[in-house]
Formats: sequence, C-alpha cells, structure tokens
Amino acid sequence: MAKKLNKEGITTGGAIKEYHITQTIDAFSGTDAYDISLSGSLNVVGPINGDPNIVNSLNVLHAISASWAPGSGRESTTLFYRSSSANLNTITFYQEGDLTETLTIDTGSIDTSGFFTDASVDSNNITFYHKENILQTLTINTGSTDDFVKTATNTPITTYPYVPNNIEFTKGDNSTFNVSTGLTWITCSNIGNTIPQGSYGIIINYVGSQTVTLDLQSSNIGDTLEIITLQSAQGPVNLDYEFGSIKVGGDSSLVGGAIQSSTNLSYPTFKLVYTGNNEWHLTNYLDNNMIKNNTSIFESLKFL
Repeated sequence: MAKKLNKEGITTGGAIKEYHITQTIDAFSGTDAYDISLSGSLNVVGPINGDPNIVNSLNVLHAISASWAPGSGRESTTLFYRSSSANLNTITFYQEGDLTETLTIDTGSIDTSGFFTDASVDSNNITFYHKENILQTLTINTGSTDDFVKTATNTPITTYPYVPNNIEFTKGDNSTFNVSTGLTWITCSNIGNTIPQGSYGIIINYVGSQTVTLDLQSSNIGDTLEIITLQSAQGPVNLDYEFGSIKVGGDSSLVGGAIQSSTNLSYPTFKLVYTGNNEWHLTNYLDNNMIKNNTSIFESLKFL
C-alpha cells in the first residue's frame, strides 16, 4: 500500500526534522510510492507519461495528446482497422493482426450478375460479357469497316504471271488484294505469246530457232515492258502491235505492224514504254552482236 505524506511534528516555530523534507522529495521523485492528493487546479509544463499497463482515468479539457488514454487504440493494437478491400459491391475492413472480426459494408443493393465483367474485340465488333456469362452479351459494331486493311505480308505470286515482290493485303472482311513493288515477270516458252495489258518483265526461254512473237495489247500511259531473251532462243524476236505502231527514234513501224530483231543477231533485250495514242516507244535495245559488228540500231532491227 502506498504511503501518505505526513506533517506530524511540524509546528509553527518548531524544529524542522530531516524526514519532514525527505518524505516530500521521495514522494515526488518516485523514490517511494506515495498517494498524492491535490486540491485546486494543476498546471503542468511538459509531457505527462503514464504506465501502459494501467488505465488512468484522467480527464483533461485541453490535452494535446495522450499516448495511453482509453480508446486511443494504443492500449490494444488489435482494435483499429489496418486495411480494406473491395469485392463487387462490398467493402471489407480488416483489424490489426486479423485477430478480431472484420467489418463488411454493402455499398448498395446491386445484382452482381447484371454488370459487365469482360470485353473482347473482333474486327469492328466489341462484345461485352456479363458476370459469370449467365446473361446475354452485348455486341457493339463500331461501324462499317470491312474495307480497312488488317494485315500485310510479303507473299510472292508463283502462278502465271510470276510476281516475286508481291505484297498481299488482307481487309476487314478477310478478302485480299495484291500490290507489286516491282515488275511482274512472264515466262514465254512458245513462239506465239499474248502479253497482257500493264507493266511486265518478259523472259523468253523458248528452245529453238524459230521467230518468237510477242503480241502486245492496248495499255495505259506509262506501262513498261522489259524483254530478256535467253540463249535457248536462237531465232529473231518479233514485237507485234496490231492497233498502232512502235517508234524507234524518228522511225516507226507500220500501223498494225511490228519490229523484229535481225536474224543474224542473237539474244536481244528490249525496253518499251507506252506513251498513248496507240504508240509504243523503244527506249532501250541491246544485242550481243550489235557492238561487235559495229551495226547501228536500225541495221539490227527491221520494221514490218
């Protein structure tokens, strides 16, 4: 049991003994346990420290802080909430240490099967899926986009005519179209060949000594034909234009005529450009024997 301060033996004009002083010092210094009772107000400068194991019923009107006051949460670290989580329309709060029960709050009455939980895109369609897919889905078409290009790949065309540098585009409706980044090449193995309208590279690999004829069709301005003759074709090459003429410098073939390489020359190479008005212009001509024999282009070609 704690001691009490005692003023017995202290009288006015009497002698002050040692214990009269030391009991007060011991009481307020904490040397001995004393019950201290105060009458009137108490003004304290500095902190008030309490024992965390003892609940002190201290009422303070203007307290700044109280580390161990009841209800502060410090006397039991399991009473306050340290985290929370949300699941659909429910919020759950968890207390420190998960030693006590959680607090769950429902944010309102909601049918959790009625809202969308996922979405996917297929071309121009966006599809939304309900919770657990127990209700119908919602598909939104973002517009008519069948014409847009989805993919592009380098896909050479190996069928006639051969296109080594072809790019194939796939549209939104999965249809395809091709764009060539270079010449489309046609292989001519017969003595009579019809050349389609457009720009082409032509390889003549006919085996034999007969005349190889290339029948040119009507074309668009700027269309180009590049013609290469392999050594297997030993005869002349005839460029036949049925609806107009082929011009070489200032000369031209007859209307509906042709030009043809000389029979004594071999493996000629031509380049023609269509300029409109039913006219092809020869822009390049090369023959293996032309320079060696010092023959002019007009002696190497004959007009028909």
